[in-house]
Amino acid sequence: MDERPAEENEAGDEDEADGQADEDQRALGLFLPSAEADDEGRGGDADHRPADGQHAQEDALKLGVHGSVYRAAIFDFDETMIDLEQQHHAAHRLLCQEMGSDYDALPESFRTASGNRIIDDIRDMRAFFGWETSEEELFARRHEHFLRECRTAALELMPGVERFVRARPEQGVVLAVTSSAVGDAIEEILRRFGLRDLFAVIVDGSEVTHGKPHPEAYLVTARKLGVAPAECIVFEDSHVGVAAAKRAGMTCIAVRNPRALQWQDLSEADRVVTSFEELTDSLLLAPIWNAHCSPRSGEFQGETFSRI
Repeated sequence: MDERPAEENEAGDEDEADGQADEDQRALGLFLPSAEADDEGRGGDADHRPADGQHAQEDALKLGVHGSVYRAAIFDFDETMIDLEQQHHAAHRLLCQEMGSDYDALPESFRTASGNRIIDDIRDMRAFFGWETSEEELFARRHEHFLRECRTAALELMPGVERFVRARPEQGVVLAVTSSAVGDAIEEILRRFGLRDLFAVIVDGSEVTHGKPHPEAYLVTARKLGVAPAECIVFEDSHVGVAAAKRAGMTCIAVRNPRALQWQDLSEADRVVTSFEELTDSLLLAPIWNAHCSPRSGEFQGETFSRI
């Protein structure tokens, strides 16, 4: 039986993603800023940061980016904007039952993972159980189970998401979703909350060859928006999602999901928060300074974030 690769293999995948990033960016006609350019864009060291909101506004206007230093805000979907872990696990379990297999027999690392493409999960389950049904049919069956679970559930957006999303167009920021989930499900759920029209682009797992932590999905999103990666700010909840955003050359804020089944190392993010409610409307009016977050101490630029 094939089991999901161990953590050391994941590290190898991430190294491979780093090596392929430049090639993908060239193919997509985008660029990854150098460390020097990144420092310049962030305004140098801490002594030169804007002293207050007024200076931040002035800096943004100097950059000429529609009132914001970021032209695009890109959101992961599952577990970032809305918690759908229960529905995803139910769909996996129902597919296993339909195929005569025991979902609980799958490795715990599989059952608690976050940020994977659905098609990759299907491939892993098919290999583990030795199913002979095609990937396409398994995917379609699993997707029907998932849609049914979502349609009959009392879904709620993560705290602060709706307020934060609705405020962005006022700052001249274009919105996008970049997710490992399935596009039509994302569309349906966004319409359910009256938010679909606010998003210019939705990029799902079917539009890329490589899943996160590879940066391809975020580079494809930037290309579709017509925005350089350095002008994008990403909101993610998973380790692989944060890694993908940073390797795409984007600023990334990690929003920790308090109900995540597996602890996520978010230390690569530029900032870590526990909720969108912590984010202010002025967030996109000033650069977010590249921070070094220690996963051991929980310290972040002299501040602390809670481990839940």
